[in-house]
Amino acid sequence: PGPVAREFGVSVSEAFGAAFGQWLVDQYQMKWLVVKDEYGTAYAVEHQQYSLIAYPVSSVNKGINQDKKGLFRGIELTIQENIKALQAEEAATKQ
Repeated sequence: PGPVAREFGVSVSEAFGAAFGQWLVDQYQMKWLVVKDEYGTAYAVEHQQYSLIAYPVSSVNKGINQDKKGLFRGIELTIQENIKALQAEEAATKQ
């Protein structure tokens, strides 16, 4: 594809990633933040109670570029599993 098609594809994948990120915020008690590190700057969502950060915009962009099936569900399941593990860890330390 040419540069315009490539730019449009990036914009669409970023829009999907942002919408998915907002859905994660709404569903899983997360909040948006900007992460700056040696690799650059990225939008991320962080759980408000547990130490859990996800990068929905970059994850969706990467998944679309790799033509991954079930991309959104896979990310959601990973977040669910991590939250459950952190909840179990918290419960174990309270006993």
